[in-house]
This record gives sequence, structure tokens and C-alpha cells, in this order.
Amino acid sequence: MEKNVVTCIHSGMDEIEKKHNIKCLRHSRFIFLSPEFLLQPANFKLISTIDFGMIVLDEAHCLSEWGYDFRPHYALIGKVTKHFKDAVVLALTATAPPHLQDDLTENVSGSIQRY
Repeated sequence: MEKNVVTCIHSGMDEIEKKHNIKCLRHSRFIFLSPEFLLQPANFKLISTIDFGMIVLDEAHCLSEWGYDFRPHYALIGKVTKHFKDAVVLALTATAPPHLQDDLTENVSGSIQRY
């Protein structure tokens, strides 16, 4: 199996491609996953055996804006960051007023430095 590959799993993939990419997870250097995929119990069990150095939350304001009604798995991302407590969490957004920043801090374990 190839080393240092980039693996992506999303809802638009057919099952054959998804199964292939799941097999590649352990050998991947960069993994892109949706909260819905990641937080399914069987998938989380698989992912939890991988040693992550960093968790990147792109469009992090979605945790607060979408995480309660539209895409509830976003609100559960704290479960992931708590499990991988040694991983650095990089939350990226350009549209987070102070109340959204506070909500993000509550949902993601550890302290957050704002830049």
C-alpha cells in the first residue's frame, strides 16, 4: 500500500471507492472526513486507532451555526477532539463573531488561542 497518501471520504462517493479509501486510512498522511462519517460508531472505532498530530476544522463557524439543527454531527466534534487530546486543533473561520468563538471554545476540548 502506498505511503503518505491523501484520503478523503464523503457522501458523494460510491461504495467501492469508499471501501478502498477506508483501507487507505491507516497509511494516509492527510485524511479528510465529514463529521457525519467520522461520528458513526464503527467509523469512529476505526479512526480512534490512528495517531493524529492535528485535527483541522475548516469553516469552524459551522459547528455553532449548523451543529444544532441542520447538521447535528457538527455539534459533536468535541467528542473527537477530546478523544485525540494530544492532537493540535486548528479551527479555521473568517466569519466568527465573539459569541461564535465562545461557542467553539465550549465545544472543542482544550484552550483555544485566537489569531
